[in-house]
Amino acid sequence: MRPDNHPLSPWLHLEVTATFSFMLAYAAGVYFHAATASLSDAYQPGLDNVKRYVQPGIALWLLPLIAYGWKSVRLAKIAQRCTLLGLACCALLYAYCRLHSPEAGIPWVAPADRTLASTVHRSLFSPSFSNRSLGSIAGSAILAAMAWLLGASVERKHKQRASATPRG
Repeated sequence: MRPDNHPLSPWLHLEVTATFSFMLAYAAGVYFHAATASLSDAYQPGLDNVKRYVQPGIALWLLPLIAYGWKSVRLAKIAQRCTLLGLACCALLYAYCRLHSPEAGIPWVAPADRTLASTVHRSLFSPSFSNRSLGSIAGSAILAAMAWLLGASVERKHKQRASATPRG
């Protein structure tokens, strides 16, 4: 509800829900890459394929590009909001990884006893972050900042175009 007791528009509800859902998915993707940054196909076959399909940075770049294609100022603003929240997610995950201490006493698992699912589960729920993890998060933050700049550029361009268009 707004201060004047009028309900929010359904589009605003959809916008907020979509932004929140998008950011949860983005944060999960960045966390996945940070948790599995030191692992590769040499450790667990098939892991590189999973990493290849989980690309949170691409989603951040798609939003401003779609806004550009649709010539939508509103979508460009949503894209900017998502990329700023993406930067915030990266900052929080970076701090979490820096402050996280790995759990002691996790036993080593022989290669014959490992599966892709168990390796991913273990890396997500009992992570051992490395400098590669921090680098992965920093790279995601750089991509998010670049996507924010793209979104700001698209918004400015569409606003200029809209103000230059004669109304008649």
